[in-house]
Amino acid sequence: MQRLLLLTCLFAYAAAAFSQPVTTRPDTSYKLALTTLKGSNKVQATGGEIVLISHVTPSLLRHHRLQIQSADHQIRIRAEPGETRIKGVSRGLHSFTLEVIDSHTGAVLQTSSPLELDIRRYIPR
Repeated sequence: MQRLLLLTCLFAYAAAAFSQPVTTRPDTSYKLALTTLKGSNKVQATGGEIVLISHVTPSLLRHHRLQIQSADHQIRIRAEPGETRIKGVSRGLHSFTLEVIDSHTGAVLQTSSPLELDIRRYIPR
């Protein structure tokens, strides 16, 4: 009788231990940064185009993606780690953030500190 009870308990414990859900990597907190090519807040826009550099560590999970967004929501562009060209930027003061987006829901998971830029038009002489 005791053996049967002991075997039943061991079987129940083993079944419970193996039925736990397998967790992969939990959603991660990223270190995000958005910079310019020269590291300056004064940027020459050639034909209304600027280049921003996205930095993210650790690497994004498969269902996460990056996007760059302006504070006025006029510019929203998908980005990858590294350089991203943004077209149609008017001159003046602009603020941009780098955002981590959940690909399944579209929810913003994390946002970088804003990058404040003084955009100036390039005028060839």
